[in-house]
Amino acid sequence: MNIVIITSCLAPTTGVFTPEERTTQTKVSIETAREQIPGCKIILTDVSLFPIPGLRKEIYDKVDIFLDGSKDDSIVSYSKMGHKSRGELLLFKSTLDFMVENKLDDCQRIFKLSGRHNITKEFTLDEYGEETKNKYVFKKAVKSWIDPTWLLYETRLWSLTPHNIPDYIQKFPYFFNSCDGHFDIEHAYYRYLNKTDVVEFDNIWVEGCIAPNGRYQKD
Repeated sequence: MNIVIITSCLAPTTGVFTPEERTTQTKVSIETAREQIPGCKIILTDVSLFPIPGLRKEIYDKVDIFLDGSKDDSIVSYSKMGHKSRGELLLFKSTLDFMVENKLDDCQRIFKLSGRHNITKEFTLDEYGEETKNKYVFKKAVKSWIDPTWLLYETRLWSLTPHNIPDYIQKFPYFFNSCDGHFDIEHAYYRYLNKTDVVEFDNIWVEGCIAPNGRYQKD
């Protein structure tokens, strides 16, 4: 069994999409995950910044587990202050902690999919063979928008295995502390993950519209 963690903010305070649009987009994210990763268990972890009980209810029965990140004051605080990377890191780590505590880490691979993004038809689990055993998988690193001599790992879709969880938890303080407003999660992963523990794919097969401006992107 594989697990798909969808990190979400159905009701943010920034971005061009309304909560209604985000909910519709997230439903499609869930559908494509089920189609492209048959038999997967989906965990949706959401940190909405204001109440949307009706919209959330539309999502509940479409996923296997719903985790409410908006009940965590630290995650909400960082998200409201605009520290998106720190909020997302806390949200993802809390989900890994939940998995370990509830013995859900007995799986083949854990995919992290950004909310409102879709896994495309080109995706196949066949690419995740022996080469990727006990490895993180990211799309091939790209040049940084901060400094072209730096590289980063894009995080719309990436994955790890249960074997990698202790390493991720050990490195978490480095990820978190480096995201100081100038440096973000994508730079932090490239800087602190051991390259011998990472497999890079030319294409990761994910598409979606980014929140700040609605621009479509396919990787």
